[in-house]
Amino acid sequence: MDYGKQLRLSFQLKHTNAIGETSIVTMGSKLIDYQPYLQKELEALSVEMPTVAGLSILTLQLEDLNGKVLHHNFVHFEVISETALPKTRIFSVAPANFTKATWSAKQWNVLDGLKVNGAGSGFLNIQLRQTSQLISIQLKKHTSSLNFRPKNYL
Repeated sequence: MDYGKQLRLSFQLKHTNAIGETSIVTMGSKLIDYQPYLQKELEALSVEMPTVAGLSILTLQLEDLNGKVLHHNFVHFEVISETALPKTRIFSVAPANFTKATWSAKQWNVLDGLKVNGAGSGFLNIQLRQTSQLISIQLKKHTSSLNFRPKNYL
């Protein structure tokens, strides 16, 4: 197969922060000289990582100049940072530390309490402490994530 004398390497860096917001940090492409059966080190690809904690994914796509995709690849980066998200406070509660669970079929914990399961219809109650204020939240069925901002925090 003749792919020509150059190929295009496209890249995209996406970042998901601690509350699940995903954004594209950077994207672009560069041309690479191509010669069949030749193996050599390519010029380094440099991308600037985000400044807030989360998970970044760098996706790579190699294609010919007509746009035919030849290869896909990706790599994950755990970004560790002390930079806080603006107007956001993150609470962490161990899954098994709920205050009440009511499920129509059953409720059970697995992985030594690192995961809590509920079957049928129902809910879990958890309590969070913020200084002297007690905050109660009810997680209902089909809730996969929780973004919570106390009224007096904004």
